[in-house]
Parts: sequence; C-alpha cells; structure tokens
Amino acid sequence: MSTVSLSTAVLTRASELFVFFSKKAAFNIDEYADAGAVYARVLEAAKTGQPAEVTVTDATYLVSAITVCSQRTPVEVANYKPIAELLESLQGSLKKESDEQAEEKTTITEM
Repeated sequence: MSTVSLSTAVLTRASELFVFFSKKAAFNIDEYADAGAVYARVLEAAKTGQPAEVTVTDATYLVSAITVCSQRTPVEVANYKPIAELLESLQGSLKKESDEQAEEKTTITEM
C-alpha cells in the first residue's frame, strides 16, 4: 500500500479540521464511519510528534473531506488561509508520491 510522509503540523491541522467540521455538522451521516476511522489514524500519527507515513487513501480522503466540507459549511474568513495551506500541503504530498510511482514504473519498463 502506498504511503506519503506528512509532517506533524499537517497531521495536527488535519485532525483539528476534522473536529471543526464535525462540530459544524459538515459530514453527512453516512460519512461519519469513514471520517472517524481516518481521523483516528491521523490523530494517532500526529501524537507521535514526528513526521509520519499515511496511506495515500487516507491522504486523498483528507483532501476530499476538506474540499467537500468547506463547501457544505460556512467557514470564517480567518480560517480560509490555514485550510488552503493544509489542502495545498496534502495535494503536494500526493503529487510527489504519484510522480515517484510514475518514475519507478518508467525505470522498470526501461530495464
């Protein structure tokens, strides 16, 4: 299973954002099981205080949740920048992983 390395700051902000969106009822009822599972794994990784490997699936879920929940619930202007920075950081990590996998496939085919 592919993973991406995320800093403690990104993991902490992501877990805090899940709590924020949960309090604002931004998740639909059928999304709470997945959101809770991803939140638990992200929170556990954040508690280590070190950068941690998170599955690409969880990182992709975080990007999706941020995008969707930001559209579902009003967000104060002061919160836009931290949310946008977190989203950019997660997307950058996912792109890096995708680029590395593409490069690895190219190297294997060239052999």
